Amino acid sequence: MTRHKEKEEMNQKKAEEQKPQVYAVYKDLSGWRFSRREFLAAASAAAAAMAATGCRSLRATPAAIPRGTPTHAPLVAPGECTGVKAHTDFVVSLDFSPDGTLLVSGSGDKTVKLWHADTGSLIRTLEGHAKMVLSTVFSPDGMLLASGSGDKTVRIWRVSDGSLLRTLKGHADSVRSLAFSPDGMMLASGSYDKTVRLWQVSDGSLLRELKGHTDRVRGVAFSPDGSLLASASADKTVRLWQVSDSSLIRELKGHTDKARCVAFHPDGTILASASSDRTVRLCQVSDGSLIRQLKGHTGEVLCVAFHPDGTLLASGSVDKTVRLWRVSDGSLVRELEGHADVVNCVSFAPDGRLLASGIDDNGMRLWSMPGGFLVSCLLDLDANPENVEGVTYELETESGEIIHYTLPCGAPIPPGAVCVCDCVAGSYTSPCACVGHTICTCDVVCACVGDVCTCVGHTTIHYWYPN
Repeated sequence: MTRHKEKEEMNQKKAEEQKPQVYAVYKDLSGWRFSRREFLAAASAAAAAMAATGCRSLRATPAAIPRGTPTHAPLVAPGECTGVKAHTDFVVSLDFSPDGTLLVSGSGDKTVKLWHADTGSLIRTLEGHAKMVLSTVFSPDGMLLASGSGDKTVRIWRVSDGSLLRTLKGHADSVRSLAFSPDGMMLASGSYDKTVRLWQVSDGSLLRELKGHTDRVRGVAFSPDGSLLASASADKTVRLWQVSDSSLIRELKGHTDKARCVAFHPDGTILASASSDRTVRLCQVSDGSLIRQLKGHTGEVLCVAFHPDGTLLASGSVDKTVRLWRVSDGSLVRELEGHADVVNCVSFAPDGRLLASGIDDNGMRLWSMPGGFLVSCLLDLDANPENVEGVTYELETESGEIIHYTLPCGAPIPPGAVCVCDCVAGSYTSPCACVGHTICTCDVVCACVGDVCTCVGHTTIHYWYPN
């Protein structure tokens, strides 16, 4: 029985034993303008005010906080993300778009979801795979999106409208990993059928099949210049292939258990591999020699990713943590805690300011870099049971695009925000105003006497940045 199957049965048993507490879901579609990317930097510059209870929405104009403020304080307390779901099953794959504006996720619920990276808002859900989605990746130009599945197929989607362009068939087992070549002309797929396939992106034709692994292929990656392809396998090895003729350059051995994932350093000189032996190995691409072995995880290491500037390496593990390592000397820089379950995947934003992690508890987290603080837990209300609250609001971006974003209840109030209890006809008898307060925790109607707020009935609380 697989680990995910065992988890599914445990979750079903737990659900039967626990009676859910039902809350209301409030929706506020009042428009506002705000740049989430600026907000993340600004919010990380001061300790975020945490409200203990209540649903609320944000109404804002750009904050008068200097750009480039260092990130050194958390925006979201780890406990606030507990139980907040992005999918209805485990999240196993994540990737940022090349321009950093989008984030894609693949899940055991058979769906691919496209998110606004700046706001955490869900753009659309792509359906069609018959089994769990195990890999998702953007093309280098950001125009296409590829997904690999347990249904043995690869699907290529148009990012702009989510339309399916083509389905690639040929693997005899689950497609576990995908990678576009740097020029976007080829797509590599690694499968549990022990092979790697190279596809022509333009027409979906099979270019060649790479054979040699004796067990499942779990990870593939192109070198930055596109000349090499690395593959990681459950046979405990990593193989380096010449892309031009598919010849095997060398086989890297050393892991004592399944090799799970591979990643090239941005300069192409180092190859990192994650393994079920609880280690990460850094090897020289030129000759395959071991540079160093990173130890510290107490469970299988499932994923690795290099920071865009090459100074840090992130690794995710069964031990429910993400570790940040200094590449130059292998020292542990930081441990990101707060995951409630196994960390299946990690991905850095192209500008290096965010790290995304996907979890076995169906959740997704966004972490600020280099501080390593939790700044957001992505939420899709449709993926959550009735015992999870949320507020959906409308946002008008600086480019004029209208999107909708959902905040989980317990999300923080932005630093410098001002509480306003708007008068809503029929919700309470007299107008009120709480200008001057920076925290409103009311999950009911807010009534004010002078500058004191009390909660007397249901409403939605608004916040906005002063001009």
